[in-house]
Amino acid sequence: MLPYRLGFHPRHSLVLVELEDGGAGRPCPLGAVVRVDLPSPAPAPAAAPQEPTRAGRDGAAQAAAEAVACLLRTRARGTAGPVLVVCYDETGTGSGSAPGAAPGLRTGPAGAAAVAAALSGLRDAQVPVVEAVLVAAGRWRSLTCTDARCCPPAGLPVRTPAADRVAAEAVSRGLSAVVDRDAALPERTPLPAQRREAARAARAAAPPARTAVRRKRALAEFEREVARYLPPGAPVLPDARAAGRLLAALEDVPVRDAALLTGAPEHLRAPAVAALVRSRPGTADPAAGDLVHRALRAEPDRTRTAAAAALAVDLARHAPGREGAGAWAVAGWAYWSVGDGVRADACTGAALEADPGHRLAGLVATALRAGLPPRERGAG
Repeated sequence: MLPYRLGFHPRHSLVLVELEDGGAGRPCPLGAVVRVDLPSPAPAPAAAPQEPTRAGRDGAAQAAAEAVACLLRTRARGTAGPVLVVCYDETGTGSGSAPGAAPGLRTGPAGAAAVAAALSGLRDAQVPVVEAVLVAAGRWRSLTCTDARCCPPAGLPVRTPAADRVAAEAVSRGLSAVVDRDAALPERTPLPAQRREAARAARAAAPPARTAVRRKRALAEFEREVARYLPPGAPVLPDARAAGRLLAALEDVPVRDAALLTGAPEHLRAPAVAALVRSRPGTADPAAGDLVHRALRAEPDRTRTAAAAALAVDLARHAPGREGAGAWAVAGWAYWSVGDGVRADACTGAALEADPGHRLAGLVATALRAGLPPRERGAG
């Protein structure tokens, strides 16, 4: 399940998985999932053959300590359970195996250091660990079980009929797992100049969306475009003129906040959007704010949220530079709200590159750095 939770197949990574307390006799749902890169193995210089290995071990231990600290900040209040430690590390596997035999699964120096540091940090924090697992060469084995009959040195295959059922269920819920982290990153390449120019002209001609009528019209157009991105996976680019109009509309904070609610449950979303539409520029409405926060705190529909995020990315690609910052920030928020930290980080990074002072992008970036879980998306 982890690649679908992360959005990509991790490599040379340490992953900490929180299992929340499902109650007596019930399965434990996945809680927070924290992943960090392990230092990449590098060839040792002839003058100092031991330094890279030592540096790699130290770097891996530090990465593991940061992962533990992040997990402790994000632990579910009142429902936190044990933690599963998973190490993806190919660097120690295969050495010493007989020809034709299944490779013995071993951690490399960095992987071993990361697992040891994670177990130590969790033990110091009095967090129970259900197991530590190594994944390599399409197989996995426990690092805490010493019974070869249960956990053979060659490990067990990751792909099984049960795993195929998990993959099918994940896909049915709109989740996907690309080949690696780089492939998971959203496309940032600007669209062709002709498209960008048409969007720029439409943006310049669009009146400010500061009245209820204009906001309703803009949000209706946003909804139509989101619908074109469903189901996820094969989106069609919006018309360039529509992209320009939506980029202009997202400059209005109530429209932008309504777009953030795309995946919220309809019974919470509808009154919040209605309150945003009728809000007056430059004024704060506590009642409207409460409705928005309630809608944001609810668990969003992942499929609709992913579609809104993909649309926002494509809108931003119509306006390289500062004019695309708002759309990048909306995409960053949407991805963060469903726990997709990799894409959220890439989108907020693009927004802050375009506009270092962008408030929404800054809030999401701060949440990512602090390890703030999506369950806190309606706080503050």
